[in-house]
Parts: sequence; C-alpha cells; structure tokens
Amino acid sequence: MKARTQAINQIRGLLVTAPDNPRGQLRGLAPAELISMCARLRPAPDLADPTAAAKSAPRRLARRYQHLAAEISDYDVELTALVRVLA
Repeated sequence: MKARTQAINQIRGLLVTAPDNPRGQLRGLAPAELISMCARLRPAPDLADPTAAAKSAPRRLARRYQHLAAEISDYDVELTALVRVLA
C-alpha cells in the first residue's frame, strides 16, 4: 500500500513541473481518474522532448500503481480466505 501511495504522490509531483499540455489535461482529476488517464498517455518516442518525457514518467508510474492495486486485491482475497479458515 505504501508503494502505491508513493506512486500517485510521484505522479502529482511530476505534474507540478510538467509542460502545459499534459498538466492541463490531468489537473483537478480524482485519484482514480488521474491514474486511468496517466496510464493511457502516449508519449512521443523522443524523450529529449519535455512533453514526451512529461508523459512517459507518469504513464510508467500509473501502470505501476495499477499493478500494485491488483496485487493488493489479490492479497485481500487470500487473507479473507485464511481468516475464514481460522475463524
């Protein structure tokens, strides 16, 4: 859970200094919407371009967030099953 929180905090931190194009698109979104939008960003292949770099990093972090969220859900299912056995 801590890593997931760090990922969204890093995304928000990156958006503070991002160029207007991605920042304007993503400003004011709820966390779930922000993750969804960032995961769908399509950066240009030239990461020397500030706009491409500003899309690439949040995209990777959002996908990491989604992976961690799925992993947390898997653990919740496993823990629930274990608690039922023990209860």
